[in-house]
Amino acid sequence: MYSDSQLAANLDEENINYLRNKHRGGEVNQKGNSYENFFAIYQIALLAKEIIGQEVGEIGVFSQIMAFVDDLIIDRGVGSDLQHFQIKESKSLSWGTDNSNIKIAFDFRLQFQLNINALNRLSTMSIVVSSEDVAKKLIAKMPMDIRAYSSVVFFLYRKTIDELLTVNNELREAISYLTAFENPTQDKIECVATVLIGAWVSSNTSQTTVRGVLEKAQNCQPSFIRSFKSDDSFALEPKVVLILQGIHGFTYSISRGFFHWEYPIAGMDGTYPYSLESEEFQRLQNRILKITPTTFEDLENLL
Repeated sequence: MYSDSQLAANLDEENINYLRNKHRGGEVNQKGNSYENFFAIYQIALLAKEIIGQEVGEIGVFSQIMAFVDDLIIDRGVGSDLQHFQIKESKSLSWGTDNSNIKIAFDFRLQFQLNINALNRLSTMSIVVSSEDVAKKLIAKMPMDIRAYSSVVFFLYRKTIDELLTVNNELREAISYLTAFENPTQDKIECVATVLIGAWVSSNTSQTTVRGVLEKAQNCQPSFIRSFKSDDSFALEPKVVLILQGIHGFTYSISRGFFHWEYPIAGMDGTYPYSLESEEFQRLQNRILKITPTTFEDLENLL
């Protein structure tokens, strides 16, 4: 994110050494930090809405790079503000002082100024905490000089992602949006969240993008994760449409890049486990064209 020359031009030797030591410590602690990972996938899921079906540039999402506020950084590109997050799962926290071991406000000031001087970019700084009481105290005692660009975010913590999904509605809704289903069951939401964590943790977080993480997760679990194209870009073959329309009581829809069907007469419904982008779905259409089913019983064996 910053070259050595940019750091040397904008920081004194003491702060450069402080930054490098902070970076080394962050790299050591990054793996296995569930709270940071849970918040990261929450942000990635929220950002997914900005890129799915849209012709937009890449959104960078980074962690533990050489920065003062480095737990998570979101970069929508030149012309937009950088977003920096420091993530602390702690029951007791303060803004600290320049000379204390905890230097949250100090780091916020340095990071904000470094982005202006080295990158000519404005930015926002957020401290993410798992305690609502800690969040309230930090808001009340936020130093005046950082208030214009700083915020406090309350984000619950639980030991497992499954537990967190049961108590955090915003996270559950964000992950649900990424599933292949309009009304996903809890087990499907949990599966997608788990795969997304794996994709994030196994990525090179010094230079990855939201799309890169999502595609990595999709490649791992293609039957549960939605397409990243708009539904308008998908269509069944015309002859397949005519065959399906001729089956009494059978209805279908295309949503999130998947084929969803219903047969209310028998109280049945389902989703074909491969997206319309896949070779498997093309083979399904070929089988329908070859067999030409006229009843649901004939079609059911293909689904």
